[in-house]
Amino acid sequence: MRTFRIDPTVGRDCRGTCGHSGQDPVGHRPALHDRSIQESPIPMPSERTAAAVPEDERTDDSPPVVTRTHGVVRALLTYADTVRDRLGGPADAVGPTDAPAGPIDPDVGVLAARAPDGELLGLFVNFACHLTVVGGPGFTADYVYYLRETLRRHYKRPDLPVGFLLGAAGDVTQVDNQRPGREFGEEWGAIFGLALSAEVAQTVARMNWSDHAVLGAKITHVDIPIRDDREVDREKPELGLGAGSVAERIYARERQLVAEERAKHPIIPCEIQAIRIGELSLVTNGAEFFCRLGLDIKAASPFRRTWVVTLANQWIGYVATPNAFYAGGYEPRTARSAKMAPWAGQSIVETSLSALGLVKKQAG
Repeated sequence: MRTFRIDPTVGRDCRGTCGHSGQDPVGHRPALHDRSIQESPIPMPSERTAAAVPEDERTDDSPPVVTRTHGVVRALLTYADTVRDRLGGPADAVGPTDAPAGPIDPDVGVLAARAPDGELLGLFVNFACHLTVVGGPGFTADYVYYLRETLRRHYKRPDLPVGFLLGAAGDVTQVDNQRPGREFGEEWGAIFGLALSAEVAQTVARMNWSDHAVLGAKITHVDIPIRDDREVDREKPELGLGAGSVAERIYARERQLVAEERAKHPIIPCEIQAIRIGELSLVTNGAEFFCRLGLDIKAASPFRRTWVVTLANQWIGYVATPNAFYAGGYEPRTARSAKMAPWAGQSIVETSLSALGLVKKQAG
């Protein structure tokens, strides 16, 4: 996974390096701690819904619908995972390199609702980073817990609903592999949540509020096959996560399980949802979606602002870029956690853009 490090200096040019923080070699699913999922839905009264953009980002022809801020994460990506696996070094080794790791998405999306009297009713936050900061043997909402609790303290609202929508974070984590030590644990989770919540609060303070928004939605599916058997030696990393004799035994079993699933269900209908709230659009998929693919959707979207939301409504495992498949490594290596056809990413990008286009046309 490509990673960044988020610094306590909030809203500035935070820099880091990349590596991998995954702890379960195969077959892992996202998990939430019960302390962060016992939430009521954000109330959206019909007489007034609100979202906004900072005043300095507005134009006359763009309704104030959603905030998108920049500056919480500006990573110095200097160590690649899947590409460097085959071009000179592993993702999980510590050492200098000047090879670019690839993109991150530094945007923090904020969608807020308030009552006619100005009371904040709730927030949605969109951000792209693996929830692998806190770690440990239990189930946890990771830095999202600290994000939520910090915002509740800031607004003096212990019951404030805060929803989190994960961006295209399939190859993005928080670890700086060029530094000694390990950037994990409760303290790092608190720092991470504090940095994000500070940016969210600053964004809310700059909002211009709108009392109406055009709504639209489209649900579609794209059929993608489970991949055929691939060349084992091309897939495996030489070092790092997913390498070694123990990993080879695990992946041999995983390939067998994937083959059994392919024999029963060779095609998986992958759900794509596109949603419009004013000039904000959201498009979802069920993958651990590589960041480059999410940025491609944003760049080609017909909307001024688009949130890519991943691991939504189903789980289809890692969906990597073509470069990652060519290079080999942990994320694209065949397992139940990475079983889709190599061209799944492009197919999801194209279907997402088609769905966004249809939602754009719904309101004329």
